[in-house]
Amino acid sequence: MQRNVGVELEDGDWTVYQGSGDRRKRVDKTVPFVVRNEMQVQAEDAMDRSAIEIVSHPPGVVDLGDWDALKTEIDDTATELDKYGSSSNPFPATWLTGGKPNFYLKPPEKNKTPSFRPFLQMTVGMPLALIPELGRKLREKGVVEITGPYEYTARKLEEKPGPIRGIDEPSAELTGLLELVRSYLIAGDSKSGDLSFKNLVYTMARTDFATMFGMLPKHEQRILRADQESWIAAAMTGLKLGAPDRESKPVFNQTFEYMDRGMYFPYRNKTTRRAWLESMAEPEGRDLLSAGGKAGALEEEERIAALRKDIRLAKQTAKDLEVTNPFRLDAKELLRVLEELHEGLGAYGRRVDYISYEDRPGYATPATILEIRNLKQNVAWRKLMDEVYQCFDEVISQGGKRSYTNIGTAEGRKRKEKASGKATYAEEPEMGGPERGEPEIGEPEGGEPEKEKEEEVDRPRSRRVEVFGRLTGFLRKQPVRRDDG
Repeated sequence: MQRNVGVELEDGDWTVYQGSGDRRKRVDKTVPFVVRNEMQVQAEDAMDRSAIEIVSHPPGVVDLGDWDALKTEIDDTATELDKYGSSSNPFPATWLTGGKPNFYLKPPEKNKTPSFRPFLQMTVGMPLALIPELGRKLREKGVVEITGPYEYTARKLEEKPGPIRGIDEPSAELTGLLELVRSYLIAGDSKSGDLSFKNLVYTMARTDFATMFGMLPKHEQRILRADQESWIAAAMTGLKLGAPDRESKPVFNQTFEYMDRGMYFPYRNKTTRRAWLESMAEPEGRDLLSAGGKAGALEEEERIAALRKDIRLAKQTAKDLEVTNPFRLDAKELLRVLEELHEGLGAYGRRVDYISYEDRPGYATPATILEIRNLKQNVAWRKLMDEVYQCFDEVISQGGKRSYTNIGTAEGRKRKEKASGKATYAEEPEMGGPERGEPEIGEPEGGEPEKEKEEEVDRPRSRRVEVFGRLTGFLRKQPVRRDDG
């Protein structure tokens, strides 16, 4: 078994800080203070302090051996946290295996046993065509909350899409993309708010939606781009979204709250449903819910202007907190805050995982990176990790009928080496896509096979692809099927 799986275990009752005495200060989010071969422990925002989170190194584990190694390191670290946290006294991070100097941890109160009781989230690279089956399998296994404050799952199952103009039989990829798009529209239509966008979305796409639209069969892309009204109708038909002008309403109708570094303010994002759907389906698509889609490669003042375009401050909610006006911050701090307002949603941009099925040799199936956020937290987290991992495998292997491997890439290997502190190369920007040494995306199954052709990727006009995986048990070059149509 091989697949890209990531793990996050957050415990908001712990505190990490840097320095001591008068030099004590909070630790910025994502700064690691424990680093091991497969994972790290890093800081997480908790208003005016920093909580802790165990995170697997990117891009996630690839095979069963890596999974076992990751679980062992996580278990060892959790055991150490329970041991040293039992007294509720602060202790240095160096007491933990892989801990860094000058960091200190403050455990929860003494009456919390065990000391480390995390909230689990997991990520996986999943082909678009299998997204509906993933939801069904997670519900069947009982590892996700299927009811919630927004009746999210019930609405998703009840409000079915209608026919799509110009497409008699939608591909499995289009069906999967529509399920994900519609789940966002349903989540954004709830009457209750939450702290952030990503807390509303049970299955959050880390790959942006413009990239996912580009993963559809080419003929479906052509039809939907030429007739965007049919695309918008496909996404919204059957959804109980209210008013006749519902397309002009925001994707998310909630008031959200920013709480970090002692700052607090309520706000809304006015990006409309129509703008979001149209932009992802353009030839040079953009996901307007993501920072990358809104601001692209813009910098400084231009980036600030792009990111704040749809952000509106809202009336103060019933919180006994002083409200900060973020637009009065200096440019550097304002930009940081605006980036965080779009945190998580499509944050990986064009980055996808790749899967190779043994019954389709030489073909790289792109897999969108999803974060599963509604896992049941009343199940022991160690058991839950394994059950979710097994669900992922059952879905990707289609019930064990199709043997597969995840394709490791040079870019992914470098990211993991960097995270684990073992990098021996000059630092490079983290980007997805073929230009970073990843396989080129082929035409999804059910596309237009008559236009496909086999091509060795090291021909003069193709990019060289080195696949780091265990496809044959050793490092080799992988021929990848492309569609040039």
